[in-house]
Amino acid sequence: MGEAKWSNSTQDSSLAIARDKIAFGTAYGAVAGIAFANALWTWDAIQLSQAHAFFPWLKLILGILLCGIVGGIAGLLVARKESSLFSFVTWLIAAALFSWITIGVPIQIFPIISKWLDPDLSGLLNYTIGSGFVTRFWLAMLWVGIFLSLTGMLQLTLVDTAVFSISVFGKVVPFLVCAVLMGIAGFVIDDLVNVPLRKAILSVETPIQFILDHRGLEVDPAISRKNHAGSLHGVIDAVSASRQLIVSSYDDNFALIYVLVHFEDAWVVCTTVNSQASYCQFAETNP
Repeated sequence: MGEAKWSNSTQDSSLAIARDKIAFGTAYGAVAGIAFANALWTWDAIQLSQAHAFFPWLKLILGILLCGIVGGIAGLLVARKESSLFSFVTWLIAAALFSWITIGVPIQIFPIISKWLDPDLSGLLNYTIGSGFVTRFWLAMLWVGIFLSLTGMLQLTLVDTAVFSISVFGKVVPFLVCAVLMGIAGFVIDDLVNVPLRKAILSVETPIQFILDHRGLEVDPAISRKNHAGSLHGVIDAVSASRQLIVSSYDDNFALIYVLVHFEDAWVVCTTVNSQASYCQFAETNP
């Protein structure tokens, strides 16, 4: 009778430990994904919000949801299987999904949802998928694969340590480790898509703000040129404090990027070359 009770108690304890490992593993993966998305898009969102961009926080929200879900599922599967080889393969697949999210959110998903949120943008956004998309995907895969593989290899050890730890710090350490690793990965690949698109918007916002700040004042031509105020010469009368900016299209290398500006009474398209505002004109098709 006593042996039966001891056996049941041992079995219950084993089940409790298994459940804890699954819970910690799922949380571990989700934190890795959320940390990656935050590092990749938080600064981007802050800068875009200050530049009057359309839906500046949308990519961050989408990234957190998608990366958190993918990471959580990967962590859950690894925790259930508890195999080093299975862990490596699972996190490698997750790295491919993370890499697609890195490129796909700003170039594929963002324009679709933006047009749904603001129907006036329909017909004005033309985000193409060319060879540059594939190149950026593999570059993202290289960096994400390195950091996520390391994060995945550490999961089983770190989760085991956390489950059996009796201190709060011991239970938190795994999440700190994966957050730091994936945070670095997010910062490293910010240049792939976010930086060129962000710089294009900022390069148009700068002369707009300069014109608004100096309207009706005598301005040194050198300072005006430095702020590329001449790029808005053809649409100067439409410039207003109320505006929203969004990338409307681009070439495959992001050297030539067109930024759409919705002023109070007009839609304007500004051409940027290597992240410098060149010239602006009224959009051919106004909503």
